[in-house]
Amino acid sequence: MDMVYFDNSATTKPYIEVIDEVSECMGKYFGNPSSAHKLGIEAERKIKTARERVAKLIGALPQEIIFTSGGSEANNTAVRGLVLKGDHIISSKIEHPSVLHTLEALEEEGYEVTYLNVDNRGLINIQDLKSSIKANTKLITIMYVNNEIGSIEPVIDIIKTVREMNKKTKVHFDAVQSFGKLKIDVKKLDVDLMSLSSHKIHGPKGVGALYIKKGLSLKALITGGGQEMDVRSGTENLPGISGFGIAAEIIGTKQEGKRDEIHNLKKHFIERLHEIDKILINSPQDGFHIDNILNVSFE
Repeated sequence: MDMVYFDNSATTKPYIEVIDEVSECMGKYFGNPSSAHKLGIEAERKIKTARERVAKLIGALPQEIIFTSGGSEANNTAVRGLVLKGDHIISSKIEHPSVLHTLEALEEEGYEVTYLNVDNRGLINIQDLKSSIKANTKLITIMYVNNEIGSIEPVIDIIKTVREMNKKTKVHFDAVQSFGKLKIDVKKLDVDLMSLSSHKIHGPKGVGALYIKKGLSLKALITGGGQEMDVRSGTENLPGISGFGIAAEIIGTKQEGKRDEIHNLKKHFIERLHEIDKILINSPQDGFHIDNILNVSFE
């Protein structure tokens, strides 16, 4: 029996090219990337290439990308790596648990956190954000695209508001659900930190990345040998990272054409869903919604 898979927001099937790359790396490029011998140097070159590929997809410099074990670690690193005692943090009430639970833990440690409400489309109100920013607001952390209903937050307005209100405040976007789906240029956007994940774009599980704007310093969550620009120590997951790079390269070439295809597919899907009695489309339908996610309720 053929299977129709509707869970791509949770994870995607790896590209065959990714599977081949992971397999080749495990068998051929097994050296430690930190070792100063032939196998180590070859492994390090693989990581360098993957870093370039991931950076290119979001318009970043390769040295602004650090690899992590996934989007959750990238979110934790962005939040915990930046704030200090006495800092104020602003987020929303509909963030991913890797952000919300981290913020709850920080509150128990004495940090002050403001959680913004969202409207029925899942969007924060810019005026609420503006009135919440204080002199000691160190970080705004907001999900770029919501993983449950697909709302696209007003990221440009968020950045503009923060820059006008407090130039010391940094902005982090959890871009796990927008990465590879929407066209992202971190330089034009002027964001400070951005979390990415491999297995949402047909790459391997267990690997992600954090974009850190050049000149911004973070405390390391994992200390040790100083890998990943001394932000995330530990021997790199070379097969996962290299597979991530292949996935980023492939999806970058498919991005434009795929966007129209998925938009038309979603439109057709909604039209057919409306043929069913007592159905409710929960995702916003007014332009603030990504085409890859559709939230539907059946009575």
